[in-house]
Amino acid sequence: MKLLFENWRGYLNEEEGSLENWEHEDAKAYAKELIEKYGEPKVMTNNMVLWESGISKFKKVYVLDESIPHDSPKPHRDFVYSTMEIDVPEDLMEAVAEASESIIVDQLKNEVTARCGDIIANAITLGFVQKLVEGKIKPEDAKEEYKRHILEGITPDWFKETLEEKSKSDRCTRIAKRKYDVWPSAYASGAVVKCRQGKIWKDLKEDELDEDLRKWFGRKGAPGKKKGWVDCNTCRKDKKTGRKKCKACGREKGEKRSKYPACRATPAACDKKGKGKSWGKKSTKQEKE
Repeated sequence: MKLLFENWRGYLNEEEGSLENWEHEDAKAYAKELIEKYGEPKVMTNNMVLWESGISKFKKVYVLDESIPHDSPKPHRDFVYSTMEIDVPEDLMEAVAEASESIIVDQLKNEVTARCGDIIANAITLGFVQKLVEGKIKPEDAKEEYKRHILEGITPDWFKETLEEKSKSDRCTRIAKRKYDVWPSAYASGAVVKCRQGKIWKDLKEDELDEDLRKWFGRKGAPGKKKGWVDCNTCRKDKKTGRKKCKACGREKGEKRSKYPACRATPAACDKKGKGKSWGKKSTKQEKE
């Protein structure tokens, strides 16, 4: 915490500057995106841009020239901070701390700051803290509930209005909405940023994507199965037939699963693990048994 305030003091002491001198490209690109959407910040230095109002219900939003690796709930980078007035009682401080390392509570000011890779994830985080304080989430469930909120993109109502008002229907946004099951979400938003930087989807034509989606939704599954792709994390071998059975990738309303869906076109495709995936593999403990 001491290091955080020392860094913050350093940023404030910087003279007015520009984004051109920023070292971290991901933070720089996102700062430019916020300027494009919400206008010039109140403060701009060679290390920070800051808005004190005008971005949703946040008290302030600032981007720092940093790129902090963060692996929970999935690997990403942190560089944008969003602050709201939330009075977190002392008996909930431990639950907040266990939920995420990127939630900063200032009890003297009754403020909570969320740090992540975009303001969507920050809104989800602050909405989660509000629910915890209001008693809608039990302290003992805080860690798992926070993970679920982030992965499922559960945004608070006050931020959904902002998304509808401010979201640009550009090419990258339209493609992301087609490609990601959850919109808005931190990962979809991150993909939009990369698309605007020309790092992904450069040669992808939207009409070809629409055709792929029609095939995706129209594909026939096995007899008696739902159409569409399957969730490899749910695949189990049928003891009677010896064939692999998997749940549909799309979850029913209110359905909960232990892992976020890992989707493939067919059960057979689940035999080929994707980069960083481990579905279909038994744990070392199971193999020994």
